[in-house]
Amino acid sequence: MSNSRKQSSAPYRHTLQSYILPIFHLIEHMMSEGKLLTSDQLSHIANSVADSGSLRDQALLSLITSGLHRAALLRIKVCHVIYETTNDRKLEIEFRNARNSNILVRTTIKDGSAIYEHIKASRLSHDDYLFASDKDANKPMTLAMLSQTCTNWARAAGVEPSLGRASTIYYSAMLNKFCTYAKHYNY
Repeated sequence: MSNSRKQSSAPYRHTLQSYILPIFHLIEHMMSEGKLLTSDQLSHIANSVADSGSLRDQALLSLITSGLHRAALLRIKVCHVIYETTNDRKLEIEFRNARNSNILVRTTIKDGSAIYEHIKASRLSHDDYLFASDKDANKPMTLAMLSQTCTNWARAAGVEPSLGRASTIYYSAMLNKFCTYAKHYNY
């Protein structure tokens, strides 16, 4: 049998399923090894942050789980929040890429109510950082402060503190969404 014939007989070759299945197995493996948060752990963190009553933390978690990279979300100012509707609570954030100002980054947050409430409650002005440094309000929160905040969330939720990093929460949320969509479409 020729090599090309073997390839063509492989099931699901060059289909969406052939690309998704290995990723899905990798995700399951990483979760079983304790390198990512499970959906239960992620929901425990979300519930713990919601129960804390801190609008800033709720807004921060909302942005991390929305898909914005941590370095980008720390630079967001109130003026970057450009769209908010009261009916469906959608919110859009638009800003220029730090490395290339010609690239416009636009993200839609399905439920932006926490961000909107944080802006209102904190009385942030147009040019204020959404997440300002505790030491200097004219500077954004540092990565170290973000790390400490995420670690505190994990501890409060009863999750291993080493899993309470912004990047772990980010990747776990993105992979959790991916798995949900994959299961929904029977992949």
